Amino acid sequence: MLFRSDDLRGGLFTVGLGSFLVAQGLYAWAFWRHRHPDATRRRLALAYLPVSLLLAVMVLPAAGTLAVPVAAYLLGVTAMVTGAALTDRSLLVFAGALCFAASDTLIGVNKFLVAVPAAGTLIMASYYLAQGLICAGVIRSPSTAPA
Repeated sequence: MLFRSDDLRGGLFTVGLGSFLVAQGLYAWAFWRHRHPDATRRRLALAYLPVSLLLAVMVLPAAGTLAVPVAAYLLGVTAMVTGAALTDRSLLVFAGALCFAASDTLIGVNKFLVAVPAAGTLIMASYYLAQGLICAGVIRSPSTAPA
């Protein structure tokens, strides 16, 4: 298995956090570059903000010495999800971004709040679904179709 829940307890957590923060930043940059927000897209982006705030309120106090890096990561995820909501690409991109956020939420809940049964499987399944949806959304977008 590529991911073991034991990895969350050791030093690999901070390495993974940094690596995925880079990925979140690159996704956010790509999505925000192609934003074309209409009213529905703005509502989708705004709807995610309370979810992000609730997650921060729940996880950050439990994160202890990792609170600052986890807060930075939460900001990265929020930028990625809101950018996906606002992008001019297919809504599959937004669905994928939500799955990516769900995967990361499972990691945070499992590490800092409560043990999640089958955490590794759920985390990886939601992560791979996220990547597939994002790719499908970009491919299906008219603005990215070959001329």
